[in-house]
Amino acid sequence: MKLKFSKPKTLNDPLEFNPLIKNLSDPDFYKYSRNNGRIQKSEAQKLYDDVLKPRINKYGVLSLSTNEKSYSMWNFYSNGHRGMLLEFNNDFLEKASFKIVSGKTPMEVDYTNDISIEAKKLKEMKYNDEELVKILFRKKYKVWEAEKEYRVISEIDSDSENDFALLDYDPSMLRSVIFGANMEPSLKKKTMDYLKSYNVKLCQSFILKDLISDNPSDFIEYLDLTEEKNRPILDSIADLPSEVFISNNQFLSEPIFKNSKS
Repeated sequence: MKLKFSKPKTLNDPLEFNPLIKNLSDPDFYKYSRNNGRIQKSEAQKLYDDVLKPRINKYGVLSLSTNEKSYSMWNFYSNGHRGMLLEFNNDFLEKASFKIVSGKTPMEVDYTNDISIEAKKLKEMKYNDEELVKILFRKKYKVWEAEKEYRVISEIDSDSENDFALLDYDPSMLRSVIFGANMEPSLKKKTMDYLKSYNVKLCQSFILKDLISDNPSDFIEYLDLTEEKNRPILDSIADLPSEVFISNNQFLSEPIFKNSKS
């Protein structure tokens, strides 16, 4: 199995990894110019393109979260519940075969409204890679705070034309897999077959239609398919259409089938 590490340039926030480069001594530092009819980059943009961008794009970002019931993240990051959620063991990075530069535990994102670096220090290469990881890879603007993100940073092939790297990982790192409500039954079956020799809990997500709440997370619930009472769902998972899992609250406590033995 593989994990996707994205290059910084591909992440969805245009402000991310695009810090304010501070230079208070030069009033023209941020200004563009025109030369023989062609637009010339500002000094700030040149510094970013020539010095900063090559350094940060040699790393890949694996994004994790402690907010497993986020309605918006299930929609954004699993293609409208068509994917799955992977829950890792707390010590999963100790078994990692890829090169990690952010430590042996996931790095908690610091949500702030000040992401900046000094032009002089950047130009003189006084930021080492560890500092850049802390400044740029650890920080996001507060507008993303609800995601409760943690990150793993790994070295990847910066010369690759791909916008991401797929790095191998051992399925024993997993604690559970939660199938999206819209996930294709055939993909669930394929995943189950692959993981059957591993001690990984399998769960099915439900989106509840008959719930009244102001909290979007309340609309997502999970059933542990390894529990005996949910065995009929597990046995039929490759045949059940997605509309079964976008349904009513009663299925969390009552059998889906009229006769649970059938």
